[in-house]
Amino acid sequence: MKAKFKKDWHNPKLYRWPLLFLIMWLVLLLYGLWLDLHWSNFIVLVVCPFPSFVNMLSSYRITDTNNLKGGNGILNVGLISRIECFAKGGFRIFYGWKEAGRIRTVSVYPKDERAFISKLIEINPNIQIQR
Repeated sequence: MKAKFKKDWHNPKLYRWPLLFLIMWLVLLLYGLWLDLHWSNFIVLVVCPFPSFVNMLSSYRITDTNNLKGGNGILNVGLISRIECFAKGGFRIFYGWKEAGRIRTVSVYPKDERAFISKLIEINPNIQIQR
């Protein structure tokens, strides 16, 4: 692993997806209790969401294969075209295949923003930064 960056837990935008995920999981759990599910189905309902939830809460990692891993999945750093900085911290990363014409975005909130950006630019010097 090349680098590991902690998330900025003071940014409230970081909590929206894990919180929504947790609320949906609790609704399903209560619905399962109300339906009086068999214990084997109930165990699946309780245990299966936890790997996804832990992945959402994990820190950002840049691997040896130049991939950025985090709560949003795996992103190839070579596909990043530009990074837009938010006013209250965090970044919106634009990535995708230019020949296909589809540009996707993902928001990240690293605690050490300068080191995060410098590591990404070290891997892919073609990244444009917009402030």
